[in-house]
This record gives sequence, structure tokens and C-alpha cells, in this order.
Amino acid sequence: MKLIKEILLMIENEETQKDAIFKKYSKKEVYYHNYLIYKAGLIEGNNHLLEKDAYHENWNFPIICPTIITWSGYDFLETIRDKDF
Repeated sequence: MKLIKEILLMIENEETQKDAIFKKYSKKEVYYHNYLIYKAGLIEGNNHLLEKDAYHENWNFPIICPTIITWSGYDFLETIRDKDF
């Protein structure tokens, strides 16, 4: 839940998912959570390979590049914004 909150806050602040988040989490964790929040309808995004080594054959989910937070995503973010996970 902490990573989902961080991703949504990054999107809200129009930050790209670079350095800081990848220092805390693996690429697989970040991309999987992007996929989860995309499937939950919390964000819109593009299915995109960011770089050749960003996709691993054993990953059974697409890489989603978040573009915007949906209305549902903002509602969800407001419920978790002040929670400490």
C-alpha cells in the first residue's frame, strides 16, 4: 500500500518514476504496482517498454507508464493520503 501511495503522489505531482522510487523498490515492484493500480482504474497509462532490460520474460504483466490519475484514483488517494503505512 505504501508503494501505491507513493506512485499516486508522484503522478499527482507530475513527477516521473525515476531515481528516488527505484532506489527504494525494484523495477519489477514498481512496474507491477503500476499495473495493479491501472487495472483497478486508479490511473490511466500506456503499455510501454521503457528500456530493453525493464521487461523480464518471467513477468506476467505488462509495463504500464502512468499518465494521469482518474477520478476514482483521486478518491482513493484522499482516503490513504494521511495514513502512515
